[in-house]
Amino acid sequence: MKTENIKFKAKRLDNGEWVKGSLVNTPFGTFILWYEGATCHKKEVNPETVCQRTGMRDCCGVDIYEHDMLEYDLGPFSKTRDVMWLNGTYQLNLEPLYSYISHGIQVKVVGNLIDKCY
Repeated sequence: MKTENIKFKAKRLDNGEWVKGSLVNTPFGTFILWYEGATCHKKEVNPETVCQRTGMRDCCGVDIYEHDMLEYDLGPFSKTRDVMWLNGTYQLNLEPLYSYISHGIQVKVVGNLIDKCY
């Protein structure tokens, strides 16, 4: 994965809203940077809320991030689980997330685990 394709999201310290972009850690704080046109924006974020993009999208085309809650159907049951980094890959229900997507299982982002904690 190219570094320019790596993206993060985290909760802003000033208002608690999610912001997405490049992650910058400094001795003075943790920040997310993003561009709108030629303007660079920077907001300080809570480092405990930082989530990295998995590089995959849900059935609606929404980027999937670490700690996102995904809903999926397996037979007669619908389940909701969070995405975690484990054993060198993003996992859903202790199985690689990409295996769900590559086998055509519809997954949909329905929230983020961090929203329940912060």
